[in-house]
Amino acid sequence: MIVIGENDSRPLGPVIATIGSFDGVHRGHRFLFSILCEQARSRGMKSAVVSFHEHPQHVLRPVASKLPLLTPGDEKLALFEELGCDHAIMLHFTSELAALSAREFMRLLHDRYGVTVLLAGYNHHFGHQADITPDEYAEQGRQVGVEVTRAPEFQAPLGLKVSSSAIRRLLQGGDVAQAASLLGRHYSISGTVTSGQHIGTGLGFPTANVGSLSPLKLIPAHGAYAAVAITDDGLSFPAMVNIGTRPTVAQGDATVSIEAHLIGFDADIYGRQLTLRFVERLRDEVRFSSVSRLVSQLESDRRRVCEIIGNIDSNSIIN
Repeated sequence: MIVIGENDSRPLGPVIATIGSFDGVHRGHRFLFSILCEQARSRGMKSAVVSFHEHPQHVLRPVASKLPLLTPGDEKLALFEELGCDHAIMLHFTSELAALSAREFMRLLHDRYGVTVLLAGYNHHFGHQADITPDEYAEQGRQVGVEVTRAPEFQAPLGLKVSSSAIRRLLQGGDVAQAASLLGRHYSISGTVTSGQHIGTGLGFPTANVGSLSPLKLIPAHGAYAAVAITDDGLSFPAMVNIGTRPTVAQGDATVSIEAHLIGFDADIYGRQLTLRFVERLRDEVRFSSVSRLVSQLESDRRRVCEIIGNIDSNSIIN
């Protein structure tokens, strides 16, 4: 996949494109991308996803500047590529861009990037006019040389309502399993393994402390989770993950940490990248009356993780 910046005005066309923030790249987005790629093949064109470096809400509603993201930065681009998009046109979402009409925006895409067909999501709007109709989009597109077509409505399985905001709410409540059903994949975080206080090692449960995350990345609710840990050389391990302040052993330290105990792994990975894909919530984070009770619970958690993940091929779990 070729990533195109807003200052790169080389025409890519003829290109069929779709537009959106696409935070999470969830089931609904994936449905749209499948239509995009299918139409690109049938028309003999390249496909392009037009998206933004900034979440529009961070610009349009400054009060929402703390809105956490499901897929910031390169994570979103990696998913675009995984889904077969030929190009990603990444624009900075500014108040000036938001003020463009639909026709002005389509003219920009046509003249700068060679977009000749625009696939709009079923209920997606772009341009500053909030009440524009599909027929008006089509007419304004014709005026600047862009054919506007609209994707059918995505029919989610089991009557689920799929949206980025719904997924955020689920993760903030710790329901990673239901979030995965809306995403079409397990929610993941990736970061650098940093040196900790080695408390877990002393308890018989050495952990990898995952840090250096994007400050915009949504972290699931505090608690213990069953996950799949993937090292930077592609090895996968069942993992028990704790997110929180470790109230039993942290002695008043309220710093939030993400700690993963990789089952069946015994190596030094300090400074390396680690990805955690969350499969199921085990329990809330609680303060135990003694360290021995904590260790007993950790042993129970480890058994439960092995039951959930076991020796199943990780690809069948995490995709």
